[in-house]
Amino acid sequence: MRIQTADIASLTSYNIGRASQMKKTKQRKKSSLTEKLIAAWLKHDPFVRLVAKDDDQIRHQAMLAMVGEEAAKRSFARLKKYKPPPPLVYPRNVRQKEQEFLQEPKKRSRIIHQLVHWGRNQYLNRENPDSHNTRVQIIHSLLGPLFLNSDEKQEQLIIDGIKVLIVSRQTSQGKLGEKSPLVHQEILQKASDLLIYNQLVISGKQNQSAQIAMRAQLIKTIQGFRKSTHRSAYYVADDQKNRRKLIAQKFPLKTQIHEGLLAIVKHYTYSAWPKFRRLAQATLTQLA
Repeated sequence: MRIQTADIASLTSYNIGRASQMKKTKQRKKSSLTEKLIAAWLKHDPFVRLVAKDDDQIRHQAMLAMVGEEAAKRSFARLKKYKPPPPLVYPRNVRQKEQEFLQEPKKRSRIIHQLVHWGRNQYLNRENPDSHNTRVQIIHSLLGPLFLNSDEKQEQLIIDGIKVLIVSRQTSQGKLGEKSPLVHQEILQKASDLLIYNQLVISGKQNQSAQIAMRAQLIKTIQGFRKSTHRSAYYVADDQKNRRKLIAQKFPLKTQIHEGLLAIVKHYTYSAWPKFRRLAQATLTQLA
């Protein structure tokens, strides 16, 4: 079972595919012969080229004075105003979004979408040579505190978002799919951890040491605060009773969420990296 681009094309929560990005264009009035001749003169006449050079704004003004605004727009559209490129995204920005997610429940679905967008945005990943670190942090957050503090709908958004990050992120080479083995390792490891602990809960075999280890893994290590010196807003309720309550609410996993995580792990049995194939197969064997 391998996740393909076609498998995520139907995810209405994420705009995937060219059709959703296409806009209807208004039908423009055809240019008259006179208008075409004037435009050709303004473009190619040696004297005009000497005066205007490569400035179409001057030609636009001349066309406007001679034949009107519509003709000027058709032949010499106004130059677009310069827009600065969007700022790059770093792990600290992801952690800030994580804090916002924990503090403002009404924004949670929007923040999940934002993180997935950052993970698959071509510009952000092309311009930042260490963008894989940002995507690793995104996985930490999505399958860590965001997942633990999500409702059922938001859990599904996270699972769908992870699938999108696996196979549809456009790289600078124009190819689809996540290229960094570090990001794939985080996805596989976190999905495996959730599934294995879920299996222990279902079988009733989780012991105290296993529970302590999983709480530490899910609530602390998985958050990705390894390079951060501050504590998450999640720790406002950092006591043993609330930890147990939170874990009990999430496990056993809901059927659809379990199937989504399982599909992610199975996908890596087809990985080009032998290490990931072995890890995925070991997880499936343990779940059998």
